[in-house]
Amino acid sequence: MRPFLPGWRTVVRRVALALVSLWVALSILFLLAMVLPGDFLAVKLANLENQGAGQIVHDVVGRITVESTTKAAGPGTTLFELAEREGLPLERLASLNPDLDPREPLARNLRVVLLDGEWLDGLAVRYRVVLPEDADDGVSLLRSRNADIRFPAIDGRAYAREGTALTLHEGVSVSEFAELRRVTAEDLLEVNPPGSVSNPEGRLTAESILRHGDPIILPIGRITEAVIRHRLGIDGSLGKRYTTFLWDSVRFDFGASFLTQEPSLAVIRSGLAKTVQLNLFALIVSLAVGIPLGLLAAGRFGSRVAGAGRRLSALAVCIPSFWLAMLLIVVVTPDGLFDGGIWNIPLTDPDARNVTDSPSQFFALYSIPALSGGLLLAGLFATAIRRQLIQAADPVQPGSLLRALVDSLRMYLPAFVGLNLILELLFNINGLGLLLLQRIYQADQPVIVAIVAVTALFLVWSFLMLDGARALLDRREQAA
Repeated sequence: MRPFLPGWRTVVRRVALALVSLWVALSILFLLAMVLPGDFLAVKLANLENQGAGQIVHDVVGRITVESTTKAAGPGTTLFELAEREGLPLERLASLNPDLDPREPLARNLRVVLLDGEWLDGLAVRYRVVLPEDADDGVSLLRSRNADIRFPAIDGRAYAREGTALTLHEGVSVSEFAELRRVTAEDLLEVNPPGSVSNPEGRLTAESILRHGDPIILPIGRITEAVIRHRLGIDGSLGKRYTTFLWDSVRFDFGASFLTQEPSLAVIRSGLAKTVQLNLFALIVSLAVGIPLGLLAAGRFGSRVAGAGRRLSALAVCIPSFWLAMLLIVVVTPDGLFDGGIWNIPLTDPDARNVTDSPSQFFALYSIPALSGGLLLAGLFATAIRRQLIQAADPVQPGSLLRALVDSLRMYLPAFVGLNLILELLFNINGLGLLLLQRIYQADQPVIVAIVAVTALFLVWSFLMLDGARALLDRREQAA
């Protein structure tokens, strides 16, 4: 067992280093995104001010009549797809929408009946029986306050049928009413002074009970700001926010998108597939160009071409990727370098984004960014191959080529991935790079944090795997 101890110790050290590196990356991300969130808050509040939000007279809601749950269908969506997305039985949706064919695309903005009623947890949150994070408690409260009503369930999720008269509460204090809107009782009392419609005799206090139908003035601006602060995670202490952020990151829970309310990882999933395709394509280009170029630069095909190989390797490293990409666009498109062009780049064709949808359109769109991004790694790869082959006395071996690739990726993997992310913007490829830029403009903090955290995790563990591969190659070389 003794010979294996150094190997296990190396693995443990590298795993520990990877964990520390990931912790540092997440901590830096926390400092940038959580400690200095003024820009996000300013954008949201500016939108609020532009809408003229101030104060509004609100009637306290204590009882409601349940309605059916409907949703606007996206263009081309089928009832079958909608059932899968919402986690509802197709037979149930079909029975609630008898005029719709489950397999036929739905018309734009057509409202589909999802449920002949409303989910109890959704009602509890919408009517502020409880705060959103306590939705399960809200379901229990609604059940207890409506003991004579039978609530059916689908997959364990209870709902109230359409037409049900539901009691939310018999009365709520001003303090409780304020807490459910994330403001203080003082905030409410300040905008409900003596003589106002809600406080004509000046007797309103924090302990006063508000009944169904009572008028109350709401400070819309403060309530919205409080909600924004809570959703941004900046309404708690710094230590609590940092601990929560790390724990949520470990569980890959980055919160819901501010724009679509979808989980952040679900938002980036489609973009991740396109980014992976571009990087794999660029890696193939780097191998196809780098191996022959490295063999030329090493003089394996004669010393006369070695100088040319070295110059081409240096050129591949130094040439700006953006300049090359724009030059290639001019070369291949019509009315560019050639009147007829070589091919049209399908910048707006959705089928071109995935190789499985339309291979020909995929290669027409991805070829130029893959070549532009892959040439940098190809030049580095060629340089590393030349160095490996000059040092080795034996002919070209697969191990030498593999060591050269691993060394190149260990040194320049972040630059390789980063360049391809930026090239997505130029070619309108809706991968992680384009998605990140869009969400920065839209101040969608959870998605921004998710993209950066996932990218950091990928780089940290990639370096761990590359270091392990390099150590394994060195050990095999020593054993030989």
